[in-house]
Amino acid sequence: PMYDLPIEDEALDLIWSEGSTASLGFRQAINYWGKFLKVGGFIVISELSWLTTHRPAELEDFWVSEYPEMSTIAQKLSHIERSGFKPVGHFVLPERGWTDNYYDPIIERTGPFLNENKRINGTVDIVKEILKEINMYHRYNGYYGHVYYIMQKCTKGRLRKKEREKTAADQQAGNGKGHPLPVFFWQFLSYLIKVTF
Repeated sequence: PMYDLPIEDEALDLIWSEGSTASLGFRQAINYWGKFLKVGGFIVISELSWLTTHRPAELEDFWVSEYPEMSTIAQKLSHIERSGFKPVGHFVLPERGWTDNYYDPIIERTGPFLNENKRINGTVDIVKEILKEINMYHRYNGYYGHVYYIMQKCTKGRLRKKEREKTAADQQAGNGKGHPLPVFFWQFLSYLIKVTF
């Protein structure tokens, strides 16, 4: 299970997680996975996040019921810092990542899926909820998205106040690009983005 991984403490250099923190929670996942990471190692997490501080009530009500821990990028960065990590970068998943690679294939397969499974209790309701989510995205995608957060474990404990302030200043100045990262890390990240999108 996600909450009982058979990994030794400080054994890993990199943890990569795409859309898999929901079962643990964003903060809980960072705190838990952090013990498996060597000091100086990295975690990359994709997390559903608000892109604005204000959004339509209909949209907020929908996602509060679906994913109560959803919060803004600034709030996620604060969670990262308080967990003993330095945010070294973040970027928003492009729209085609939602449509071309996810929602469009679902819509294409909805008809055949219903024809084969509509007699199974609850199938139609599940499909309606999925289509509702897709409709929400097409109407309101400027308000939220999946954000990739790149963080580096810098201590075995939490960042001190001065370190948090410096990290926040670095983020504001250039999205965390001032933090040195191994060249291979950016090459690997660039490769994965090209392959995925």
